[in-house]
Amino acid sequence: MDGIQTVDSFFERYESGDMGRRHIISLDIPAEDLYGQLQKAGTEEKLFTPIMAESHGKLIKILRYRKSLSEMAQERPGRLYLAFQAGGFLELQYVEITESGEKGVLPDVDYYYELLAKLKQEVRRIKTNYYKAESDLRQAIERDELEYEYIRNESISLVFCDDGFSRLYLQMGEGGRVGTEGFHVPLVCDLIVREGEETVLSAPLKATGFKQYAVYYKWICKTPEITGHISDITIKMCVDPGVLEELYTDFDRYTDLLPRDQERFIKEKRFLCAYGREGRLAGYLVYTETGKSVTEDFVFVKQEARGCGIADCLHNALYRQYAGAEIKYTAWVKEGNEASERLHLKHHYVKQPVKKITLMRGAES
Repeated sequence: MDGIQTVDSFFERYESGDMGRRHIISLDIPAEDLYGQLQKAGTEEKLFTPIMAESHGKLIKILRYRKSLSEMAQERPGRLYLAFQAGGFLELQYVEITESGEKGVLPDVDYYYELLAKLKQEVRRIKTNYYKAESDLRQAIERDELEYEYIRNESISLVFCDDGFSRLYLQMGEGGRVGTEGFHVPLVCDLIVREGEETVLSAPLKATGFKQYAVYYKWICKTPEITGHISDITIKMCVDPGVLEELYTDFDRYTDLLPRDQERFIKEKRFLCAYGREGRLAGYLVYTETGKSVTEDFVFVKQEARGCGIADCLHNALYRQYAGAEIKYTAWVKEGNEASERLHLKHHYVKQPVKKITLMRGAES
């Protein structure tokens, strides 16, 4: 990332064509000086016209940035990122420079990796709860749904906007502080830990006001038990529209990763649906198949159909699909859910000393 001292010098680079296919430029100019430079004749036109020609969606995005530029004159000095991409459009990102680091909207995937490399040089060992694929990172950046805070020698906080709340992911050195101020709340953070290790990541979170919201234990099965058949229940491997609708009411949006992109969800997941005598949806099981592993994502039986062994039928159908194969089955069972514990014990699952702790900060915590 290059530091450039004036808007004019940026356009010299931009017009020379030597920026490559995609390049992030850092303008190290106080906000009030930058706004004055952008008001010079033709400069704002150069910045915004190429984007306005792209699409209606891009126009809306840049108009929002344009409005924020006028507000920047009243804000404390910071840094503006100009992201150039082949095809001729520019994006503006304002990043606040703090005493201990920086924070703002993440301008680019490559910049995240630059920050991470820097943190790895600064601290001996990094603890993290981050597991998302690079495609998730890119998608969140494209939607302007990913903010970050970098605290030198301590941590990187990535905050993904979700459905009315935000999810926090951490890259943190031992004993480091967590940057969580100024982000959209409720703010939710999931930690996967072994018994007795909760304090490594949870202590700094609790110090900033996070409280425990829920706990799920990991259960594993390698030799599942098939427990019989109920004649009036039909199991189909299909995507029932009712499942997609009911997920949002049947499960907790904070602890269960509910789909925001249904098309992608359908491609990545497998569905088993249970139907009663009249052909109505009575329950469902949604799972993820990865190599020789199967992870149970959602199991639900409608209230009026409970007590009839439908959850057993769904599990039996799952195990029959993989009969003869060496598959490891994984489920996450909420602490205190005795019915789910009995179900998984019945099918030979074993509870592990590993749990997912969901912490939350905000009005609903």
